[in-house]
Amino acid sequence: MASLDIISWFWQNSFIVAVISILYVFLESWLRPGLRSIPGPWLAKFSNIWRFYDVAKGRPDITLYKLHEKHGDYVRLGPITVSVKNIEVLKTIYGINAGYGKAGSN
Repeated sequence: MASLDIISWFWQNSFIVAVISILYVFLESWLRPGLRSIPGPWLAKFSNIWRFYDVAKGRPDITLYKLHEKHGDYVRLGPITVSVKNIEVLKTIYGINAGYGKAGSN
């Protein structure tokens, strides 16, 4: 019977649970150490939705160029995505034996 009580509580409070879960995801993305200081579009701190819209418009390359003109060599494009314009830094990141991996790799 305890499991039925838990299920009943969840359904009664599902809206509150959903709001708390969404807030947690947004705050965790926004306050991620290291990325917090990188400038970019406001929505990029929380979601990639703005990028989907930008790609659907047909010219994401122009948007990226304008963002780098406005913000400099480093632009935050998503919750865990950064665009780097500095060639020397790109060589460090993507060079042989650089020690950096793709996001999510071990």
